[in-house]
Amino acid sequence: MQYVYLNNVRGFTRALVPIRSCNFLVGENSTGKSSFLSLFRLLSRPELFVSTGISIADDDSPSAFSDLVSAWSPDKTFFDLGLLDISLPTDGKPRVQFWLYRFVELEASPVVHLFVQRRLNTETHLRFTKRSTEFQKVDLTTSPANEQNAVAAFLAAADALGNQEGSFEKLPKYFSGYPPIGLALSVVSSVLSKKETSKREFHLEMPTPRELTWIAPIRTRPQRIYDGLSRDYSAEGTHTPFVLKQHLKSKQFIAKLKEFGETSGLFEVVGTHTFGKGARNPFEVLIQIKGEQFNIENVGYGVSQVMPLVVEFLARKEGRRFAVQQPEVHLHPRAQAALGSLLFYLCTERRQSFIVETHSDFMIDRYRLEMNGADKSPDSQILFFDRSETGNRISSIPIDGRGRYPADQPSAFRDFFVREEMRMLSL
Repeated sequence: MQYVYLNNVRGFTRALVPIRSCNFLVGENSTGKSSFLSLFRLLSRPELFVSTGISIADDDSPSAFSDLVSAWSPDKTFFDLGLLDISLPTDGKPRVQFWLYRFVELEASPVVHLFVQRRLNTETHLRFTKRSTEFQKVDLTTSPANEQNAVAAFLAAADALGNQEGSFEKLPKYFSGYPPIGLALSVVSSVLSKKETSKREFHLEMPTPRELTWIAPIRTRPQRIYDGLSRDYSAEGTHTPFVLKQHLKSKQFIAKLKEFGETSGLFEVVGTHTFGKGARNPFEVLIQIKGEQFNIENVGYGVSQVMPLVVEFLARKEGRRFAVQQPEVHLHPRAQAALGSLLFYLCTERRQSFIVETHSDFMIDRYRLEMNGADKSPDSQILFFDRSETGNRISSIPIDGRGRYPADQPSAFRDFFVREEMRMLSL
């Protein structure tokens, strides 16, 4: 189980948000859905430990401090981010890890001023300034007995940021000036080991968050011919045709891709045609519709927009986590619903997990229908975003094993849809 913590950032105040196997982010525009997804992506990347700057943009361009600190806050000198990770081994005792960051402004950019890492029963505190890096190691006497205790311990640490008790020790002067967190942690470990300076070894310490595949809301336009040279992963799906070509050797991949195509009504068969015999020769992607083959450039735009999603989902190994923005773009409601069925299959059969920002009731409702009557259902929820007078709010709405919402949903969650349905009934 994971929780994301957002405080004084992008309109969120002391928000602790659970992350389940399947998470649908819903709400009106400008309520913080994209911001939440981008901040979760930031917390899931190792770059936060090896870089002194941060970015929440798709193109990894630097983020300005003023763009991140909450506009509603009376104190715009800082913002906090955190990630709580709770695992339950076979002995039933929770294993707790968390990471807390307090960012301040330096030359218009956000830099980490305070950092807390907990692993098992040890907390490491770091304090960064222009002139020094200081640390404090705290050995805890007790472990959280359950998830509720773990959450309480995390929130207590978050509330204590900036008010830590006890004395800090300084690292050598050459580690001043906001060094990367991973390097500072390594130095702390070396200092505490009390080895002679000449025998110290520095190993860059890194967290082990679950890998996250990020898929952007607008996917790349299709090409008539691809040059045959493979591409690195891109959130827009530039690499997708090359992944598709490689995985068309798998019968299971072909079968699931064909099943989605028929269920969605988008295509019957997807294939490639290489011009020549060389592995690097140019090729084209072919789409079969009603028995006829077409180049992907000559079919509906929805096909090329959904292909990076479906190919990526099916090509990745079991257990992969995905963050997806608006997968329903350019899709007919039938295809949106088919995506809901595919997500349910991937969660249950391949143990993949999803954080999906969406405006599609068709996709969510089909997913819920798949849950009803299933032998097993993934831990799922709606994360509902709305606005208050003091900023953005996130409400967790669990979906039970039969696909039902709880009775105590936020009043704003279904008000709009109920009003629209009543207006339609009055016609």
